[in-house]
Amino acid sequence: MEKINFDKESHTYTTSEGVTLISVTQVLTEAGVISGGNFYTDYACQRGTMSHLACEYYDDGDLDESEIDPVIIPRLEAWKKFKRETKFEVIENELLVHSIHGFAGTLDRLGDMGGATTLVDIKTSAAQAPWWGLQLGGYEIALKEMKPDLGLINRVTVQLLESGEYKITSFKDRNDKKVFLAALALAKWKRRIA
Repeated sequence: MEKINFDKESHTYTTSEGVTLISVTQVLTEAGVISGGNFYTDYACQRGTMSHLACEYYDDGDLDESEIDPVIIPRLEAWKKFKRETKFEVIENELLVHSIHGFAGTLDRLGDMGGATTLVDIKTSAAQAPWWGLQLGGYEIALKEMKPDLGLINRVTVQLLESGEYKITSFKDRNDKKVFLAALALAKWKRRIA
């Protein structure tokens, strides 16, 4: 598969030939699966981004914990606790994935949890969203195309809570992938007629 470039500032995925790919989040938003963007305040988005970065740097061994905003510390502690208690071992950190179907995304973690290959998406909201399983289904489609030898993949979200605790939600409905592809088709159709 060809190399994909990601521009963090514009949140844009492009092929080496300059073709822009639709992101997993754009698929779900443009298909109308993710609605009510007003639920995500600028503050919540920034807190989520900073929490993700703290966990990423922690997993890479590059985190200076003295530089972390106090608001982020409980979420980082929740991530550490999750890893310690589940013995989750990171194999890939912030892995860029893309699909022959013309979409791309960045999955938070791929790792081993209890002897099973597990795709982990880190969440910082307190409430669960119904579309999370579809998001993970999209990531799994692209991941399996890139690494077909992986076999069965468990898909979970790990909510990092303000209390320093975490909540794991497992997504076992294999129809999530079919629904994601239907959302992709709808999003592409809407783009064509716009």
